[in-house]
Amino acid sequence: YQQAGVCWLRALGRQGYNLILADEMGLGKTIQTIALLAADPEKNLPALIVAPTSLSDNWHRVFQKFAPSLRTVKIHGADRKGLWEQAMSCDV
Repeated sequence: YQQAGVCWLRALGRQGYNLILADEMGLGKTIQTIALLAADPEKNLPALIVAPTSLSDNWHRVFQKFAPSLRTVKIHGADRKGLWEQAMSCDV
């Protein structure tokens, strides 16, 4: 089902849709999203992922594990201005 999920995301992207995935069922949306972004960086990046603070460390860690070539930054906390400036040179 992971491969089917990535294929579905790609099909929607080819039709010009932007994507939002949301639920808490543990079906692999994180890895599917990373696979989609890493498969065609020229087309799919930059990307913005909005997630609860409780999930941001996991997203960041999974990106580092499965797509270490993508430059990522977490934007959270009180001092966000500097992080947004840093994000301008990142992929995700």
